[in-house]
Amino acid sequence: AQGGLLYGDGARPEDIRAGVRQIQNTKMPTIGKYFEALNKHDELYALAHFVDVPTHIFVGSKDRLTPSAQSEALRRAMPHADLRVLEGKGHMLTYEATEILTDSIVSLLDEVAAQG
Repeated sequence: AQGGLLYGDGARPEDIRAGVRQIQNTKMPTIGKYFEALNKHDELYALAHFVDVPTHIFVGSKDRLTPSAQSEALRRAMPHADLRVLEGKGHMLTYEATEILTDSIVSLLDEVAAQG
């Protein structure tokens, strides 16, 4: 299945359909305003407040909406963050890499719990 703008290689048809439904249920003016706001939004300076917060950053190597260069900028601003570029994946990592993301969340929770 071809995932177009949102998905990377080997996306499951049911995941593509779910993403398309999400977009179809969002009004075009809302999407336009969202992208306009994103283009103006730069909070890199605020990341200094989170340097001691355990952080995992994920990006798909085929993400056309938030390319890996943006994730690398986040990583540079947060030196202790873990950056993983998922080969062949696109923007919809919650569908494309569900298990990897879930394992990461559990790992972060375990790390925080261990710190007390």
